[in-house]
Amino acid sequence: MEKPVIAAINGSAVGAGFDLACACDIRIASDSARFMAAYVHVGLFPGYGGTWLYPRLPGSAKATELMFTGNFMEVDEARKLGFLNDVVAEEELLSAAEKMARRIAVGPPIAIRLAKAMMRR
Repeated sequence: MEKPVIAAINGSAVGAGFDLACACDIRIASDSARFMAAYVHVGLFPGYGGTWLYPRLPGSAKATELMFTGNFMEVDEARKLGFLNDVVAEEELLSAAEKMARRIAVGPPIAIRLAKAMMRR
């Protein structure tokens, strides 16, 4: 997708939900968020792009741990690893995501689209 995508994550993002969060450009989470690559619990491997996305976001060491163990990554660790752009209280989550969207929307659309394209290559 050429346009910026912002995830507002509240609660657990597990399996494909974690993969969807990884596919977003900006991730803002509530303080109750947590993340899990749950596929190993049902004998599968991440199938929604997780094997490509995980090493590029929380990093290869954490990605390997998440895929092999199916453990949760709590919000504080996700923030520390650079996976999240911001962590806010649950009641502030949507307004924080909307504020970010408005800030991006007033920017130069062609430059933002090209920056996104180049970062993904």
